Formats: sequence, structure tokens, C-alpha cells
Amino acid sequence: LKDVSFSVTQGQTLAILGATGSGKTTLVDAVTRMLDVSGGTVLVDGVDVRLWDLQALRRRIGMATQRVQLYSDTVSSNIAYSAPDDISEDDVALYARLAAADFICSLPEGFDTIIGEQGTGLSGGQKQRIALARALAKQPEILILDDSASALDFATDARLRRAIGNLKDKMTVFIVSQRASSVMYSDLILVMEDGHLAGAGSHGELLKTCSVYREIYGSQFEHREEEA
Repeated sequence: LKDVSFSVTQGQTLAILGATGSGKTTLVDAVTRMLDVSGGTVLVDGVDVRLWDLQALRRRIGMATQRVQLYSDTVSSNIAYSAPDDISEDDVALYARLAAADFICSLPEGFDTIIGEQGTGLSGGQKQRIALARALAKQPEILILDDSASALDFATDARLRRAIGNLKDKMTVFIVSQRASSVMYSDLILVMEDGHLAGAGSHGELLKTCSVYREIYGSQFEHREEEA
């Protein structure tokens, strides 16, 4: 990363858009301290993340990624894995619903269905929705969705974004994606290219000022129109 600077406040959604290898995941890894920056600073609540107690920092962060880590246990336990100890069955069902995981009700034992290690027997989209429900159930102050809807169809992705929109007053949301449709309604969009910012702004602003964003948006929506 080079010359990347931005700020985002509680209740806002920040989107990070770019091609594979553009630096999207590296950027959020610097927030979670999966890696540390070699120059500059990353601040959470005005404090350099390197000064935070690592466990305290990560307790505030809920994260769902493209690579889903599921465990050989019930669906309910997988969702509640990082949640507060007092989470109820109704809460688990609520977060599953917010994550558009309605398919759970059709499983043999519903939320009590045992799934295999890594979600054996579930589709990619089903795994991602369980992981999303788990990230929401943690009730984080910062929610990071790193390409976590890549296996979802556009309708389910849109439903998920609406659900998160209803919750975002309570948290700051980072959405990392290669899909323009997943980020276009965000408060701020960062367009990454080769480790630097190609543009930053709202959807409307970027259509006017950022050629990289126009190219991504145009190619994806032309493709969808052709499919229709």
C-alpha cells in the first residue's frame, strides 16, 4: 500500500473496490492487525492499533471472508461461536435471517443440524451466509465483509446489504468487493489499483472522476444486461 488515507465514522459504510491483487485485503488486514504498516498509522478510536491490546481490538471486530471457517458442530453453535455468552436461540435465528440464511429451516434438524468440518454438504453461498450470521452475532463495533458475498446471487447480495443498512447505526461497516453492485450505495468508496488509491468518493462522484471505477462499473453492468 502507498499513499492511502481515509477516515470513516460509526454508522458509516466504507467500501473497498478493486481487482484481485489491488490491495483491498491488505488494507483491512492493517485494521485488524493481521499485519502492521511499515509507515504511517492506522487509528481506531484515535488510538494507533499497535498500541491496542490485540485481543481487545479484535473483540470489537466481526469479520466474514471469502474463505469460510466452519466447525463440525450444529449450525446454531457455528453462528454463536464468537457471540456474547448470553446470546439466545432467538438471537441466533435473528442474525441468520439478517444474513439471508433462510435455507437453515429446510435442513434436517434446522439450527440443530450438525454440519461437517468446513461446512461439508453445504453450498458455497450457504457457507458464506452462516459466516455472515456469525459475524453479525458477535455484535461488533466494526464489521468487515471481505469478499464474503462472492458466492451469493445478486438478489441475495442486495437483501443482505439492506439488512446491514438497518444495523449500521450501531457499527462501522467495511465492505471489500470486486462487485460494483455490492458497494455503490456505500457512504464512501475507495477504488484500489496496484496498492494505491485510484479514487475515493460516492458512487456518483466516482462515475464523474475515476476512470477505473467507470470501467469496473460499466463492464459489470453491461454484462448483467447481456445476461438478462
